[in-house]
Amino acid sequence: MKKFAAMFISVMLIVTMTFSITVSAAPEDEVQGVSSVLTQDKGTLTLTKYEKTSDDQTSTDGKEPVSGAEFTAYKVANLTGKGLFTVVDAYKDVKVTVDGTEWSLEKLLTQDEYIDGEVHAGSFTYTSSDIFQKLIPGLQEVSKTDTTGYKSTESAENKGTYTFGNLPLGVYLVVETKVPAGYASASQSFLAAIPAWDNEANKWNYDVTASPKDSPINPEKIISQSEHGDKNDAVAIGDLVAYEVTANLPYYGEALPTSWTAATTVYPTEEKFNDTVAAMKYTFVDTMSKGLTFYNNTEDKTDRDNMTITVDRGAGNGGLLTLEEGADKDYTLTTATDPQTGETTITVDFNWAKINQYQGKTITFSYNATLNENAVVGVDGDNKNKNTVLVKYVQDPQVSTDPISSDISETEVYTYGFELTKLFENKAVPADVDATAVEFTLTHYGVAQWVAIKNGDSGKYTAYGKNMSDEKLDTIDENEGKEVTINGEKYTITKALHPDSTGKLVVRGLNDETYTLEETKSVNGYSKLASRVDLVVTADEEQGNANKLDGTVTAKMGDTTLTNLVDNDGIFTLSVNNVKSQFDLPLTGGAGILMFTIGGGVVIAVAIIIFAQLRKKKTSAK
Repeated sequence: MKKFAAMFISVMLIVTMTFSITVSAAPEDEVQGVSSVLTQDKGTLTLTKYEKTSDDQTSTDGKEPVSGAEFTAYKVANLTGKGLFTVVDAYKDVKVTVDGTEWSLEKLLTQDEYIDGEVHAGSFTYTSSDIFQKLIPGLQEVSKTDTTGYKSTESAENKGTYTFGNLPLGVYLVVETKVPAGYASASQSFLAAIPAWDNEANKWNYDVTASPKDSPINPEKIISQSEHGDKNDAVAIGDLVAYEVTANLPYYGEALPTSWTAATTVYPTEEKFNDTVAAMKYTFVDTMSKGLTFYNNTEDKTDRDNMTITVDRGAGNGGLLTLEEGADKDYTLTTATDPQTGETTITVDFNWAKINQYQGKTITFSYNATLNENAVVGVDGDNKNKNTVLVKYVQDPQVSTDPISSDISETEVYTYGFELTKLFENKAVPADVDATAVEFTLTHYGVAQWVAIKNGDSGKYTAYGKNMSDEKLDTIDENEGKEVTINGEKYTITKALHPDSTGKLVVRGLNDETYTLEETKSVNGYSKLASRVDLVVTADEEQGNANKLDGTVTAKMGDTTLTNLVDNDGIFTLSVNNVKSQFDLPLTGGAGILMFTIGGGVVIAVAIIIFAQLRKKKTSAK
């Protein structure tokens, strides 16, 4: 073997663009005496894996270490005590042609010739590094059947740090053989020489380090217009909820180029490359609880024009691009509702052949949903108005194009309501009183709160928004008494609220706002509520967390805090007491003052008439 074999061992790491390692060669005088200065027969390789994006391949500043990976080091060449390389037999036949010249690992490690005036072998010129890089895919193919590889060990103290201890001296192909959940395989395989020459210390380094990096894939779902943090919100039934999902497209590097360029060992033909791209999967799976409806706002009942999917290509590459839906376009969208659970799943299947060029970029999926009449009010056990999303993606197309699932990102919305009890003389409804004749109105900042009651029901109302029904209503004004269909059931729109025969009135699906309750009609013989009542509804937050709602509610009527129907429930209670109008003073719920005014006037008039008549008689007697 030639002296340039010893020069190769001075390479700290032969890497792809994924790594931020300074490469240097040992000084010539050190190379000449390399066989006499190697003092160990083993060394270590330590990797720290960081998150990475395709736009920032090298920097580790501010990046989080990534735990849960596994690396395997396959020995592709031995190093003898005399500083000579011998390529392992299994890897001898790996070849690549560059500019008309065929190269193998053995030829690169033993080459003793000049190309364009530069030594080409182990001395790390641009040309030689490029050739080494082109050999890596072929070496990796062979490594798939190599059972002699060394497995990394992750440090228990320093998560994201992976160590190979006691590696015999030589050249190793390092492959990430287990990708952590939530990441695509972005750390490219690389060659590492043990030992490496330390130019500053002017000696051999037997403990080599490197920093491979991966791109995070886990999606992030938020409520984009929430007033309670981006993971939860309080809304009224019928209101729209704006959702936004962001996720990174996988970045595969040499495992799958963004476009066909030239033949490689992995993709020897353009057909092979195209077949791999066609088999790739990338899918959003968005699941909504039965209390949420993917918003329909077009006459033909499609769900498309309120949603957008964009990819951020970067400021220098055109910025945001809106992707197109269609079988031969960027993605297709389907929805399905489970008849048992009522959950709706929105599935966005991306056409990887169209979006492969955007590897590593950020995709944003924005859409609206309506909180519907099936919404959980407050918290019902573990049931909440949830919306979750996950991404199905391919970790490493060279290993398998079968997708795996990312972690789940979840959001929650809450809604509230009240239960009113109508009392008469502080008692339940008398047998001779028709409580359903009592009428209330509910206003929200002076605007009538429209509600809907299911046909056949009594005393149970649901907040109503024009987005709820199958009918398309441009406005909810002037629709008093209109019959609408909501999820196949007939409802009647109204702003007049009537208790049932027992005096119970339930309104569910309110926001955390201020509402005004007014009794507009009572039954004969009983006074109505003397004045309007403001109900201040406040969504409760988790203790110590101002951006997290817990589903419960606090409501106040003046200075009085109303109680909830049950613990951890979003329904608060209140009662209205009516008294007989001819007897009671106009206290809370008492008779109106008009009857007392009229009665007093009559008494005074009678007294005046009697006094006048008595005076007249007295005058006549004289």
